[in-house]
Amino acid sequence: MIGDGSAVMAWSTNVTESGFDFLVTGDDRRTPVKIDGFALVHFAAQREEIAT
Repeated sequence: MIGDGSAVMAWSTNVTESGFDFLVTGDDRRTPVKIDGFALVHFAAQREEIAT
């Protein structure tokens, strides 16, 4: 279990054109995106916490 954290696991493979693949889990700014067969990582804008 990841709990409140996040993780990225990447490995080499000959199944994809880029030679690697990856998985992400948890509440994170990273979102995997496949474009033209390539796995890319989209980084969302950093969250700003609002003080109450």
